[in-house]
Amino acid sequence: MNDLKPCPFCGERADFRFCGGVYLAECTVCYTSQGDDGGDGMDEIRKQTIANWNRRAEVGFDCGYAAALEDAAMICDVAARGWVVPSQSPFASVAASIRAMKESAP
Repeated sequence: MNDLKPCPFCGERADFRFCGGVYLAECTVCYTSQGDDGGDGMDEIRKQTIANWNRRAEVGFDCGYAAALEDAAMICDVAARGWVVPSQSPFASVAASIRAMKESAP
Protein backbone atom coordinates (compact mmCIF):
# COMPACT_ATOMS: atom_id res chain seq x y z
CA MET A 1 0.00 0.00 0.00
CA ASN A 2 1.26 3.46 -0.95
CA ASP A 3 0.89 5.87 1.98
CA LEU A 4 2.68 8.71 0.20
CA LYS A 5 1.03 12.07 -0.36
CA PRO A 6 1.15 13.61 -3.85
CA CYS A 7 4.32 15.36 -4.99
CA PRO A 8 4.76 18.77 -3.32
CA PHE A 9 5.92 20.30 -6.60
CA CYS A 10 3.68 18.92 -9.34
CA GLY A 11 0.90 17.21 -7.37
CA GLU A 12 1.32 13.85 -9.09
CA ARG A 13 1.59 10.38 -7.53
CA ALA A 14 4.75 9.22 -5.75
CA ASP A 15 6.05 5.65 -5.50
CA PHE A 16 8.79 3.85 -3.61
CA ARG A 17 12.01 2.47 -5.01
CA PHE A 18 15.25 1.16 -3.57
CA CYS A 19 18.41 2.57 -5.12
CA GLY A 20 22.01 2.29 -3.93
CA GLY A 21 21.08 1.30 -0.40
CA VAL A 22 18.60 4.16 -0.04
CA TYR A 23 14.83 3.78 0.08
CA LEU A 24 13.33 6.59 -2.03
CA ALA A 25 9.92 8.13 -2.32
CA GLU A 26 9.90 9.53 -5.84
CA CYS A 27 7.40 11.44 -7.97
CA THR A 28 6.34 9.44 -11.03
CA VAL A 29 6.27 12.58 -13.19
CA CYS A 30 8.93 15.15 -12.15
CA TYR A 31 11.17 12.63 -10.30
CA THR A 32 11.56 14.74 -7.19
CA SER A 33 12.72 12.33 -4.50
CA GLN A 34 13.17 12.03 -0.76
CA GLY A 35 15.23 9.22 0.69
CA ASP A 36 16.29 7.68 3.94
CA ASP A 37 19.02 5.12 4.62
CA GLY A 38 18.93 5.10 8.42
CA GLY A 39 16.89 3.07 10.85
CA ASP A 40 16.61 -0.48 12.06
CA GLY A 41 15.51 -2.62 9.16
CA MET A 42 13.54 -1.99 6.01
CA ASP A 43 10.21 -1.41 7.76
CA GLU A 44 11.71 1.40 9.85
CA ILE A 45 13.41 2.94 6.80
CA ARG A 46 10.14 2.78 4.84
CA LYS A 47 8.23 4.46 7.69
CA GLN A 48 10.84 7.22 7.96
CA THR A 49 10.81 7.75 4.19
CA ILE A 50 7.02 8.09 4.25
CA ALA A 51 7.20 10.55 7.16
CA ASN A 52 9.88 12.65 5.44
CA TRP A 53 8.07 12.73 2.09
CA ASN A 54 4.69 13.51 3.61
CA ARG A 55 6.13 16.31 5.77
CA ARG A 56 7.66 17.80 2.64
CA ALA A 57 4.37 17.39 0.77
CA GLU A 58 2.59 19.35 3.51
CA VAL A 59 5.09 22.21 3.25
CA GLY A 60 4.82 22.36 -0.52
CA PHE A 61 6.33 24.87 -2.91
CA ASP A 62 5.28 28.14 -1.28
CA CYS A 63 7.03 27.47 2.03
CA GLY A 64 9.96 25.57 0.56
CA TYR A 65 10.80 27.98 -2.25
CA ALA A 66 14.59 27.77 -1.93
CA ALA A 67 14.50 23.98 -1.58
CA ALA A 68 12.19 23.70 -4.60
CA LEU A 69 14.53 25.82 -6.68
CA GLU A 70 17.52 23.69 -5.68
CA ASP A 71 15.58 20.52 -6.57
CA ALA A 72 14.77 21.99 -9.98
CA ALA A 73 18.40 22.98 -10.53
CA MET A 74 19.56 19.48 -9.60
CA ILE A 75 17.10 17.96 -12.10
CA CYS A 76 18.58 20.23 -14.78
CA ASP A 77 22.11 19.21 -13.75
CA VAL A 78 21.21 15.55 -14.18
CA ALA A 79 19.63 16.24 -17.58
CA ALA A 80 22.73 18.16 -18.69
CA ARG A 81 24.95 15.14 -17.95
CA GLY A 82 23.23 13.34 -20.83
CA TRP A 83 24.79 15.75 -23.32
CA VAL A 84 28.19 15.17 -24.92
CA VAL A 85 29.35 18.56 -23.62
CA PRO A 86 27.22 19.16 -20.49
CA SER A 87 28.12 22.85 -20.27
CA GLN A 88 26.56 23.37 -23.73
CA SER A 89 23.28 21.77 -22.73
CA PRO A 90 20.30 24.13 -22.45
CA PHE A 91 19.71 22.48 -19.09
CA ALA A 92 23.01 23.86 -17.78
CA SER A 93 21.89 27.44 -18.38
CA VAL A 94 18.48 26.71 -16.87
CA ALA A 95 20.18 25.31 -13.75
CA ALA A 96 22.33 28.45 -13.49
CA SER A 97 19.26 30.68 -13.87
CA ILE A 98 17.38 28.74 -11.22
CA ARG A 99 20.30 29.03 -8.79
CA ALA A 100 20.41 32.79 -9.44
CA MET A 101 16.70 32.95 -8.55
CA LYS A 102 17.44 31.02 -5.38
CA GLU A 103 20.13 33.53 -4.36
CA SER A 104 17.64 36.38 -4.65
CA ALA A 105 14.81 34.49 -2.95
CA PRO A 106 13.30 36.10 0.15
